[in-house]
Amino acid sequence: MKNKFLKFGLYSALLGMVLMGFGLLAGRTLNYASQQVLGFVIIIATLVLAIYFGIKKLRDEWHQGYLNFGKAFMYGLLLTFFVGLGIAFMDYIYTQFINPDFYSNYMDYYLETLKNTLPAEEFNIKKAEIEAAPDYQKAAWFMALGMYFATVFWGFFVSLAMAMILKKQKEN
Repeated sequence: MKNKFLKFGLYSALLGMVLMGFGLLAGRTLNYASQQVLGFVIIIATLVLAIYFGIKKLRDEWHQGYLNFGKAFMYGLLLTFFVGLGIAFMDYIYTQFINPDFYSNYMDYYLETLKNTLPAEEFNIKKAEIEAAPDYQKAAWFMALGMYFATVFWGFFVSLAMAMILKKQKEN
């Protein structure tokens, strides 16, 4: 069963890569606010698809139609880690090779947004904080790591929901 689960986990990572890759490329013409929404929708959709079908397959084909909440939740979390890897990998490829200016362009947008919403004194403080950020925070690997942890965070809640929906106890 470990090999079957690993295979399904790799499919989940591939699904994350494909959907995130599509979103990153399709979203290039959108403004940053819309890109954030699109990215969030893609993360949630990928998690729901991978976890729902993964737990359902495990329950129906590998556990004779029964799966308790704990195991369903555990499988969901494990699939979340695979999805997170796929999404983070595509984020790294995008920010390192396809759009290496992403960080600086996004920071320009973010600072402009802050300038329009904060009083001048607060804006100057925030701008100084952003400009003092260590170089590693601007690196593609760091942004990909952030995407991984964001995916795992949301995957926790999707796994909870899917485990509640798909659990099926044996009747004694």
